[in-house]
Amino acid sequence: LQPWRFVIVQDDEHRRQLAQACSRGAKLVLEAPATIVAFEVEEDIPITVGGFMSAYPLDVAVAVSHLQLAATAEGLGTHWIVEFNEQKVRQVLRVADGIHPIAVIPIGFPAPANGGALPPRGPQEPGGDHCLRRVPVVTRRPG
Repeated sequence: LQPWRFVIVQDDEHRRQLAQACSRGAKLVLEAPATIVAFEVEEDIPITVGGFMSAYPLDVAVAVSHLQLAATAEGLGTHWIVEFNEQKVRQVLRVADGIHPIAVIPIGFPAPANGGALPPRGPQEPGGDHCLRRVPVVTRRPG
């Protein structure tokens, strides 16, 4: 099962209304030529995975991440917005009950201020800022 759907929003009026529903990133929604809204669909979601947890947030996140990787490969920029009013987004896009927005993703070409290119990433240590702690790796058995 694929418990996600994407809605592509290109017209100015709907992008303006989406921007009003976002507490952060509204400017990006207004400036980008398109915005993609990722939704989870309740009817496509198993109650739990292995009896432990619902996997839909992970499923939607993986789908959005792949969308962003594909966009980057095409020279496009994206931004993941999660601070929005769910009810307003649902109203703007007139989605049915049981379908919930998870991410608002403006997509377009990088701003001319960046020379029309994605900004370069600086050098990063594996794990970098995302590593809670480092555990030594044993490469061979002791003794």
